[in-house]
Amino acid sequence: IMDVGTAAAGYGFEYVASTMDRIRLAGLGQNDEALQMPIITNVANEAWGVKEAVSTIEDAPEWGDQEARGIGMEVTTASACVVGGSNAIIVRHPESAKTIKSLVAGIIG
Repeated sequence: IMDVGTAAAGYGFEYVASTMDRIRLAGLGQNDEALQMPIITNVANEAWGVKEAVSTIEDAPEWGDQEARGIGMEVTTASACVVGGSNAIIVRHPESAKTIKSLVAGIIG
């Protein structure tokens, strides 16, 4: 398994996406066996650390429920990782896991 790192959506995720693209292209297009391993992405560590997820309702009442914001950041980032080629995603919240499981089932189903 290969961990290429991650960043939350909107916080440098474009670099992660381009890294996964380059790895997949080299692994498949150039037959680079070292880059044909499955990719795992730990979304939980990044998504729950951004200001949208850590700011309390008292800090930013206009942003709404703190837990819902954290789930939203986690699901947004995890979805982008799935679409970008990650084979396994680590999320923290059960609701995020349920949503991503549904997304994957819809893609393969």
